[in-house]
Amino acid sequence: MTKCYNCLKANMVARKATIEYKQSGLPYPVMLANVPVRECPACGEQAVTIPDAEGLHRALCLHVVRANRALLGQEVRFLRKYLGWSADHLAAVMGVDPKTLSRWENGRQKLGPMAERFLRILVLQKLEEGAKEFADQVLPTLGHEPAASDESLHMAASRNGWREAA
Repeated sequence: MTKCYNCLKANMVARKATIEYKQSGLPYPVMLANVPVRECPACGEQAVTIPDAEGLHRALCLHVVRANRALLGQEVRFLRKYLGWSADHLAAVMGVDPKTLSRWENGRQKLGPMAERFLRILVLQKLEEGAKEFADQVLPTLGHEPAASDESLHMAASRNGWREAA
């Protein structure tokens, strides 16, 4: 058992919980199910462990690139960070001015359809999962409907990694 690092009075109690993953950087709530949480019965302090964080970010990227709507600015930033690229590097790869990329990321300017498809393909290339099928079947039909203001995403941890929860 581990003592509470906050009050040092009691042992932390382990349980599984559903939590909001605010650190995702995405503009909508990301809820994670079956996440290990340790809680202090004395002071209520919680310690959350995100299992397989890389797998979670991979699953989030798949969700974002497969969404049949226009990308939001924070999603563009999330995808760039997943690629591990600086803003200057992604701007150079996409053939745009870094100021344009900045406007995309802060939501002041929408990506054009070609730029958006190219960004999705760049991420899928890194993910190497269903890239050809997605490029052949989904990209040509992507709409540019605005995102729903009440959108949220629910992810569940399983033995096989992270997946979207029903």
